[in-house]
Amino acid sequence: MSHKITADTKKNLLFIQIGVVEKNNFSLFKENVKIQSNKLKPGFTCVTDFRSFHLDFAKNTSQDFNELLGFVQEELEKKGVIKIIRIVPPQSLLISQILLRDFEKKRNYDFVCSMDEADEIISKL
Repeated sequence: MSHKITADTKKNLLFIQIGVVEKNNFSLFKENVKIQSNKLKPGFTCVTDFRSFHLDFAKNTSQDFNELLGFVQEELEKKGVIKIIRIVPPQSLLISQILLRDFEKKRNYDFVCSMDEADEIISKL
């Protein structure tokens, strides 16, 4: 899985960038989420960038990825996330899949198509 996870302690912000998803790297991804989110205080914001997202169906299933997302969501909630912003490509099938998953769990997410839009939301928090 190509990914980048960073914590900005000054802004109390977790940034997750997800590229190609491969199940054999899920444990590293989970560990990086834990390490970086531990650097933040409760009440932090998480920005997840899906613009480079690609699920390799030869190596994974959408259920595998949904389980990974579920882990991340639970981990962030335990750590005290108050806002999650997802950056997605316009007109992506992923948008509707994630929206349905989130609405079923009654979570409040913002969906945007650029980092500028995400920054605008963050500036209002």
